[in-house]
Amino acid sequence: MIEKDDLNEITKMLLTVQKEMMSEMAKMFLTIEKEHFKENELWICKGRRLQMTNIVNHMKICLQSIDKDIERKVSTESVLNTTIGAMKSLVDVCEEELRTNPNLIAGEIEERDNGAAE
Repeated sequence: MIEKDDLNEITKMLLTVQKEMMSEMAKMFLTIEKEHFKENELWICKGRRLQMTNIVNHMKICLQSIDKDIERKVSTESVLNTTIGAMKSLVDVCEEELRTNPNLIAGEIEERDNGAAE
């Protein structure tokens, strides 16, 4: 028969094992969350880099166009109008992209999750 002292020891052992298991589960959860955070951060950084690269490339094209117009002795007013037109075009393209794809990453995640549920 199990005595009270033995029962107390068994209870302590079970609680210790349970505590260790919960601690390991918490560590595993934190490791998974750190990986998810790193992955999300990477995607955000890649998106920002791509965004900046596109704007820089557009500005380089504008600057090259200005330089060529100046070399060809195009009037300052015409050069300014061309540059303003190019800038407006960039704004239009970006606004259209934002209008049609406002939640691209979130939308992809939602589609993936919905596809997995079906």
